[in-house]
Amino acid sequence: MNKKNKFSMKMFFTFSLILFFTIISLILLNKLFLDRYYIYKYKQKIEKELDYLSKNINEIENYNGEFNISIIKRKNITNNNSRMGMGMMRNNMMMKNYVINNLIEKLNNNKNYVVDSYYNMPFGYSEIVGVLKYNDSYLVMSFPINKIKENSKIANELFLIIIFIVIFSMSFINFYYIKRLSKPINKLIDFSNDLAKLDFSKRVELKTGDELEKLGDAFNYLANELEINFKKLSDLTKSLEKEKESRDEFLKNVSHELKTPIALIKAYTEGLKDDITEEKDEYYDIILNETNRMEEMVKKLIEVVKNEKINEKKLEQINLKEFINNILKKFEVDFINNNIKKDINIDKSIDIYYTKTDFETLLINIITNAIGNIKDEKIFYIEALNKEKDIELIVFNSSEKIDNEEVEKLWEPFYKKDKSRKRSYGGTGLGLSIIKKILDNHKNKYSFIYNEDKKGMEFKIIFKKIKTSS
Repeated sequence: MNKKNKFSMKMFFTFSLILFFTIISLILLNKLFLDRYYIYKYKQKIEKELDYLSKNINEIENYNGEFNISIIKRKNITNNNSRMGMGMMRNNMMMKNYVINNLIEKLNNNKNYVVDSYYNMPFGYSEIVGVLKYNDSYLVMSFPINKIKENSKIANELFLIIIFIVIFSMSFINFYYIKRLSKPINKLIDFSNDLAKLDFSKRVELKTGDELEKLGDAFNYLANELEINFKKLSDLTKSLEKEKESRDEFLKNVSHELKTPIALIKAYTEGLKDDITEEKDEYYDIILNETNRMEEMVKKLIEVVKNEKINEKKLEQINLKEFINNILKKFEVDFINNNIKKDINIDKSIDIYYTKTDFETLLINIITNAIGNIKDEKIFYIEALNKEKDIELIVFNSSEKIDNEEVEKLWEPFYKKDKSRKRSYGGTGLGLSIIKKILDNHKNKYSFIYNEDKKGMEFKIIFKKIKTSS
């Protein structure tokens, strides 16, 4: 049996069982109590008739009801019940006289009329009999119980017919209703199975106008929330995996970068110790250069680690022209020694809001990268564009063309275009990585692309203007 049909079949059999026991109970109750109920109601009707006649004696002569009546003179009544045993009663007439005498005895001790029923007495006598005092006579009103049984039998037959009609109708209604009820439940089951399989693309549509529809809406809301959070979890997992790979690669590159200067320092120190050369000054210079290189690399590593954490940093107002001029002074010797043509085009009225230490680190790394990779005409310039909603800072250096795909890789720590891991200008390979961290932390938009017209690399940073209260 299909699992989906188990619920509907259970419901059908449950309702059918309830219906079956209900009908059986009704039939038994009808069988046991219908005759008695009829007799009780007819007794009430005779009592009502006798009560009415007792208050309207003059209408007795004109009585035309459904009950049999007869008038018995008191002088014709003989109280022989004490002498007449049950064995002497040979027919219904004698039985009826016996009953009337009993009722008259009760009547004399009670009220104007009395009613009682006699069922399955000797000779098959079964009647409801009532006696009413009437002048010097007695009015006897009776109704045969056999007629009541016939009416009861007819009622039972009609009741059975109705029962069969009800059974058929209820079975059909039961089957239809359960099928209709199980359909949305099956939809919810299918939908739950889809959620269990992490398929959040589907939605359940129920138009029942009841609690099932509300349940369907709740399932849809749940699916929507699961889809959003599962996507966030997936993105976070991918990000963590990517970060782990990046960290593993970073550590690998750090160990590689440190291994070379350490090996050189060790080799040249051992050479000095063993006194294998007369050119000691050259050895000292190499050891000093490699030591300086290691020191610079450690500083850059500290910058990378520091910018891994995104913290709320205090923004300060910075005059762009003044700040950049002060930074460029540190590179004056590099510009002169490399015959670099320097130009700066920044209006003195342009201010930005930034963390000063971060902005200084940012500029130093950008300028260092530009000087280290300058080629051809050796042109370097910085300009700032004051636009309506933001400020664009552009740093340009003439250089060989770098494809966009290659530029994307340059952001990675220790990445080098030269696969032999040699640098033409002795950098650490961390400059662009530090730049990216600072810009991402401050949520700046930026680009690093090759300008075909100017024949060089162009670094652009966009700073949002911050409105200040006047």
